[in-house]
Amino acid sequence: MAGRNNWTREQTMMAFALYRILPSGKWDKRNPTIQRLADHIRRSPSAVALKLGNLASLDENRTTKGLTNCSRLDREIWEEYAERGDALVFESAQLLASALNGPDDRPAANGDSVVEQIVAPQIGYDRPALVTQRVNQQYFRNTLVHNYHDRCCITGIAIDPLLVASHIKPWKDSSPTEKVAASNGLLLNAFHDKAFDQGLITLDNDFAIHVSPHVEHTEINDEWLYRYDGRRISLPVVCSPSREFLEFHREHIYQLYPPNKPCNGYNQNMDKGHIFQKSELERILSDCIDKTLSEVDSKHVLASKKANKGYPGMVIEQSVLNYPADNARRPDLVVDGVETELKTTGIIKSKKHGIKYEAKEPVSITAVRPKYIVNEEFEKSGFWEKTAHMLLVYYQYTHKASANAPLTYGDFPIRGFEFKAIDGETKEALEKDWTIVRDFIRQIQHDYPDKPESQYPRISSDLNRQRLTSIDTAPKWPNPPRFRFKRRFVSTLVQEYFGKKFDKLPDTYTSFEEIDAKCHELTQKYSGKTISELFDIFNIKTGKAPSKEDAERVVVKMFGGTASKINKVEMFNKYSIIGKTVVITKKGYRTEDMKLDSIDFEEVQKQSVTFEESSFKTIFSDPQYLCIIFEEPSHDAPFAENKFLGFKRCFFDDSFIENEVQPIWESMRKLIFDHTLKNVPQLTSKGEKRYNKNGTLREAPNWPKSKDGIVFLRGSGRDSSDKIVNINGVQMYRQNIWVKGTYIVRKLEELPYL
Repeated sequence: MAGRNNWTREQTMMAFALYRILPSGKWDKRNPTIQRLADHIRRSPSAVALKLGNLASLDENRTTKGLTNCSRLDREIWEEYAERGDALVFESAQLLASALNGPDDRPAANGDSVVEQIVAPQIGYDRPALVTQRVNQQYFRNTLVHNYHDRCCITGIAIDPLLVASHIKPWKDSSPTEKVAASNGLLLNAFHDKAFDQGLITLDNDFAIHVSPHVEHTEINDEWLYRYDGRRISLPVVCSPSREFLEFHREHIYQLYPPNKPCNGYNQNMDKGHIFQKSELERILSDCIDKTLSEVDSKHVLASKKANKGYPGMVIEQSVLNYPADNARRPDLVVDGVETELKTTGIIKSKKHGIKYEAKEPVSITAVRPKYIVNEEFEKSGFWEKTAHMLLVYYQYTHKASANAPLTYGDFPIRGFEFKAIDGETKEALEKDWTIVRDFIRQIQHDYPDKPESQYPRISSDLNRQRLTSIDTAPKWPNPPRFRFKRRFVSTLVQEYFGKKFDKLPDTYTSFEEIDAKCHELTQKYSGKTISELFDIFNIKTGKAPSKEDAERVVVKMFGGTASKINKVEMFNKYSIIGKTVVITKKGYRTEDMKLDSIDFEEVQKQSVTFEESSFKTIFSDPQYLCIIFEEPSHDAPFAENKFLGFKRCFFDDSFIENEVQPIWESMRKLIFDHTLKNVPQLTSKGEKRYNKNGTLREAPNWPKSKDGIVFLRGSGRDSSDKIVNINGVQMYRQNIWVKGTYIVRKLEELPYL
């Protein structure tokens, strides 16, 4: 008895390719293309036609389903299609084209148009231009008809003669592969196809429609165009429009600016509503200081949609400065003839002594765009265009948290503004960071020419903490990454604006490599010296015996500064470098845990805040830790006798954050939202209850403890009067994040001295 002749992966991929381009009305055993494929794979034409029907049953983009006798391999192909999209279609098309071609890699003599639809775009054999265009267009259209289930994605019109396969990035500007990519297409009715092609409408990255200001408001225009303004298109389940192609359309095709408005010699795309004198802006924005966003929102922007992080900027743009928000890649304003980017930046009250405010989060600048950045130079890059001159408007997060209370941006007051020109050492540091990202992407594209996107997640994971001082990129690919100013970089700008004076070093450092080199030089010069000897060398007078807190003062002196702490030095603060004194024994052991930062419980209690966007994550993902290593001669020796060994620079990597930090965040949230947070008795090492001096039972919240993992929470305060935090009725000290010292010393052992 003969065994079952199961379909192979290659055969299934060929059938999948044929399914993607062949209209359902032609799934017939008499179709010559089906017959040729059947002959090639030694199956009957009926079997191939049935396979197309089985594949159709898995297509979630179809309104009518095919047959249901699909195999495990059929399902695997569709799952892969959901992940790879066009890439799998192209690979499958290559297999089908090879199977149906003649021996000289050209279509067989009896080839029909369907075969050529596959061969022309993929193999690229010579054909007259008009024929090639027709063939490619037909292949492209059939794919979009499948994806958008025979309906216009804007209106839902389902009249086939009126449906047009519209390119997002125009045919003339597209590479051969882009010309036939489903992710570069929309299925539109003829009217909206023309409007899209002429730049009278576009889509944002959330697939919402925007109508050009070139279109006047009339009864007819409102009915045919403006009625769809702000609506999202209907999307296919897989192979949605590429955000990269949408960005191209907005930048090069969309008519963003109203006609007949001269720009006085500035950017020709800048209408008069975006042009200001600096004195005028200072007057307008000064009137807004200490007013809430609701109080200045004359256009009722906050009431228009569900609140999101973009709302403060929209209020400033539309209600305060009186111009509409847009998605243009150029800077928002012209101020005294200088193109200037407007950035609204959230700030929070600082818990640190001597600091009024700090940044709530990083500041997003512009898209990374791997395809385009490789051909840019810094001075002409979109990034520098948006950072060279900025208008920063600071608003304060003032909400009081509860698990169910919505985030109300309208209550946030505007606290200040400043015009910021980036130059000098800051510009040099930003240029080095940007160049590192660009060159990294260039190397990826060189090493992985066929599938560079498979390596794009490394743009964030391999660069953000290892090499970038002032900027990072987020989110991770395949989400479109954006350049951002790091939170501590922004905090430095905020703190300087609100009066903080930082110590400035005599020498400039614009990269971690330069800082590491200086640390190496200092280690060579001072390693082996005791704290007491270093005090004498740098003439440090404290009036008391040296303590662990004095170690950072010594380091600042080594760098030529005068401050008592590393965080009081502008360079260290700006580059997110935190000093940590680490004392080890002669055998290299360390027992002290490392205290990081206090927890923003208002944020933790907001259900809408995700771990990825939380300051809790930023505590681990943002900083570099400059560990100052000392060796103690004995356990009871005074700190003055400890010997300086050198520096090690470290950070928490993605794996640690995912496996050790995020579970703590989730555990905290579960305790809060499940209402299981409570105070529990503190126990001695013998398991006995501990009591305060006044005889009361010593208690602490049931947060994750050091016995539970590497990362844990611990409160600190002098007495019960310091229990100023209240969550769900549980009173507690301010809580700090800690990392076990045993883990820290183990990681440091893996690192060489700088």
